[in-house]
Amino acid sequence: KTNNNTHCYAKDESTIVDVYSQLDSIPSEMNKKSNTIFLSVGGNDILNNYADKEVSIKDTKVLEPMFNAYKTLIKSIQTKMNDSKLLLLDIYYPRNIKLAQYKPILQEWNKMISDFASTNNLQVIKISNILIESTDFTLSIEPSETGGEKIADNILLH
Repeated sequence: KTNNNTHCYAKDESTIVDVYSQLDSIPSEMNKKSNTIFLSVGGNDILNNYADKEVSIKDTKVLEPMFNAYKTLIKSIQTKMNDSKLLLLDIYYPRNIKLAQYKPILQEWNKMISDFASTNNLQVIKISNILIESTDFTLSIEPSETGGEKIADNILLH
């Protein structure tokens, strides 16, 4: 979607691998120092790899190949959009009781993002610290109107 100077290439249910086609959609003339790319991905990968699988929620080794794919994606974005600023968003923690079991794995993922960002001179917007109220969510896992507004307001600060 486009709104004035904002372009949204995100699609529902996207995984890390899906972002490559979204990246391909960005015209090369968008690669400018005045542009910022906000990357929020990984949550669906985590759910797809843990939900309804026989993988223990305590088995963080499953995150390693996913995070390697995440790092490769970041390098691809930095290569294509080398003049643009890249900001990473961590993953929020759903408040739903059924999904609360994923919090430790999401915390580990967020730690991996923070560690990677600090060693690669990248900034992280910690939406995990922003979406903390049950009213921030709808349909158990999606940001509600107020949750979305909190994310948007925080993005605007950057």
